[in-house]
Amino acid sequence: MSALLGFDGARRRSRWPVVIACVLLLVTVFGPLWPTSPSATDLDHMREGPSWAHPFGTDDTGRCVLARLINGARSTIGTSLVGVALAAAIGIALGALAGMRRGVVDRIVLQAIEVFVCFPTLLLLLAIGACFGSSPMAVVAAFAATMWPSFARSVRGELLSLREREFVATARDLGVRGFALFRGHLWPSLRGQAAVVAAFCMAHAIVAESTLSFLGIGPGVQAGSWGSVLAQGKADAHLWVWHLWVFPGALIAGSVWCCHALADRFRWREV
Repeated sequence: MSALLGFDGARRRSRWPVVIACVLLLVTVFGPLWPTSPSATDLDHMREGPSWAHPFGTDDTGRCVLARLINGARSTIGTSLVGVALAAAIGIALGALAGMRRGVVDRIVLQAIEVFVCFPTLLLLLAIGACFGSSPMAVVAAFAATMWPSFARSVRGELLSLREREFVATARDLGVRGFALFRGHLWPSLRGQAAVVAAFCMAHAIVAESTLSFLGIGPGVQAGSWGSVLAQGKADAHLWVWHLWVFPGALIAGSVWCCHALADRFRWREV
């Protein structure tokens, strides 16, 4: 039993999720600096497997799959990250307002949460993709609209517990009120839980954005999202062009695993 607990603790303290997340962020930010153009075609090397010149192989027009995946990170990771960040800002603000003010404000925020929770993320994204086409801001807005309730409920629930703690009562007795109380005394105890929610939402957003691109709608189709590369691999599966679906699928699955591992790490540090 002790060995199992030691293994579980070592897994949660592993730095690999942090390293992978940093690499993904660097690729997202500096991807356009990659020397190989994702749109450069080479008709003499179509559907070739991995090689020194093209480590992830080429597609049906001779484009480098590695360059396409690096370029597509800006759509898959970038869109998801912006959407989750906006959802976190809205959800944390409303959750903090509801947890600290209570009364009418609390009831209004709870009613808003119940309304927005009724919208399934994927169905809303499909509707937005059909209406607005390849608008990244529409997808970001959809992520924010469907994910902020997760942050709001988490922050509000934690605040209802923290506001009764002795250190909060002492701070109030010393005259600390409002935003100063939240920033200096409550937020340090809340940010770990907010990070856990953000990691899970990021994993959900990556899957949702990749699904949209795989189905041929949304902003990722034009930007070469990982989902669109995976869809091309599905179309060419009968030709046994394995690298067109293995590498994008591995990136999507690896990114989702990384987000879940980070959430586990944040939860472990919080405890």
